[in-house]
Order: sequence, then C-alpha cells, then structure tokens
Amino acid sequence: MGRHVKFNQEGYIRALQRALYSAMEKVEKEVFSAIVRNFGALQFRELDVKYVADMRRAIRYATTRTIEYIVSRFLAGYEPIPNQSFRLVYYEYGTGTKMRPPDNYSPSDDPYWNDARPRKIGEPIWTRPTSSWKDAGGNWHTSRNRGKPRPLPETSKYGRPIEANYWFREGFREGTVNLDKYVLDAVKSVPITSYISIANIYKRM
Repeated sequence: MGRHVKFNQEGYIRALQRALYSAMEKVEKEVFSAIVRNFGALQFRELDVKYVADMRRAIRYATTRTIEYIVSRFLAGYEPIPNQSFRLVYYEYGTGTKMRPPDNYSPSDDPYWNDARPRKIGEPIWTRPTSSWKDAGGNWHTSRNRGKPRPLPETSKYGRPIEANYWFREGFREGTVNLDKYVLDAVKSVPITSYISIANIYKRM
C-alpha cells in the first residue's frame, strides 16, 4: 500500500477466519437441527430401517463438511470405511420410477449403476446378474439371482421405489436463512482499520 501505509493482510485474514467460523457454528447448529427434523419425518423402507442410526451419524459429517466448504470458498460425500450413508441420497433424490436426480446427473456416468438395468432415469429397479458387486458405500454384495435379470415389481420390498424427498436440500435452505446476516456481522466485527498502520509523520519529515 505504499512506503508510509502498511496493511497487515495476514493478521486481518486470520481474524476474519475466526469470526467466520464463529458465525458458521451458529449456522451449522441451525442447519443440523433443520436437517435432522426433516430426516425424522421420512418414511423408511423395510430394507433401510436397520441402517437409520448409521444414516443419522452421516448427517453430522455431511453438515460439517459443507459448512467448512462455505468458509473456504468465502476466503478463497468421502468416508474412510464402508458405510450406509449413501442411503441418505436415496431419500433425497428418490429411486426407481420415482428417481428425481440433479440436472447434471447421468446414469451413463454412474459407476454403481446395475449393468443389467437400462441406463435411463425413471427405470424400475432391476435384479442384478449373478456376481459380486460394490455399492456406493463401498460395501460388497453377492447376487444369487437365478435366471435372467428383470425389473422388480414395486410391490416387492426390493423393488419398492423411494420418493424424492429433498430433505437435505430443504434442511439446508431452512437452516441458512440467517447466513447472510451472520456473515455480515462477522465481517463487521473485524475492523479493517485495526490492521492498517501509517508511519509517523514527524519521522517522515
């Protein structure tokens, strides 16, 4: 900023980061509360009931990671072991004939798609060929299907589609209504003038 005016940029960024993380802690609590509320209202398939506890634990991880991403973006799905958190995505975007994925999703790019099932959105759930396969959570399965792979009827517990609930997206929308205010208050709480220094005028003379 010149020979006589200095700006402590590193100090200002560190102080701003601290203020932003404090603001995001408030947002995270509100987001987590909204998401858990929406999650608790879901109607789970018989097949998924036993995984509800694992799914609930994954919500905290996903919420925290997303909040950290918001902070890093302002200034500028990974799991270590096989898990059941991918089921959360089923209840967000739906499955089978009720699948409503994001606009940029394409079955042709999905490495976990059942190869026997036609790669198009809205296709019924199919049985798998007799083989071993890995699901999106890193869990191995062995298909013991006898006969040619086929679409499963929606009356089957294995073929029952899941409605797209958008519970996570709506939870984030509900939980971040105060985001702008918290961020603005955080930025205001770090006076930039405290990090600007001017050389003594008498020394310059």
